Amino acid sequence: MIGRIRLAWWRDRLIEIDGAIVHAEPNLEAAARIVAETALTGAILAGLAERWDPLLDDFPWESEVFGAIAGRGAILFGQAGLILGADYRGIVQASVAGSLWALLDVARHCSDADSRDVIFDVGTDFLDKFAGGPVEMAVRPLTMLGLLARRDLKRWPRLEAEATPARAWVMIHHKLTGKL
Repeated sequence: MIGRIRLAWWRDRLIEIDGAIVHAEPNLEAAARIVAETALTGAILAGLAERWDPLLDDFPWESEVFGAIAGRGAILFGQAGLILGADYRGIVQASVAGSLWALLDVARHCSDADSRDVIFDVGTDFLDKFAGGPVEMAVRPLTMLGLLARRDLKRWPRLEAEATPARAWVMIHHKLTGKL
């Protein structure tokens, strides 16, 4: 219950940013600066807080939890792509990368084996959408994370350690070529 109260507080404070109400809290002040400098809004940021709420449900998770997880990543990476000045195609690529990354991030930390397996199934649905290239330079830092998530999906359920030379090479290669 405390987690839901905290999320509701953050959601409400982020929405208030659109009305020029910013509480004296460093993260809210930083969010307000980003909103003032970009096309981002407090309501969009509040959507991220709402996407965390289903993660507080008891296991086994219902299907809407997985959509919320993927949506959180899509919003986060899509908005980051917008802030980075990406074109429409780059923002879409970043959003799909964000969905993959968010799903695999939760899978890495999820204690329920059945939920992890469903996350894998949902993640594989995004693999076909995460193709093409080259990816524009502005969003490559974001799509790198999507590539690592794709790599993990292909190795499921044996997840590769996060800081390996092979993973570093995937990121370097993508940064230089933009290939997915």
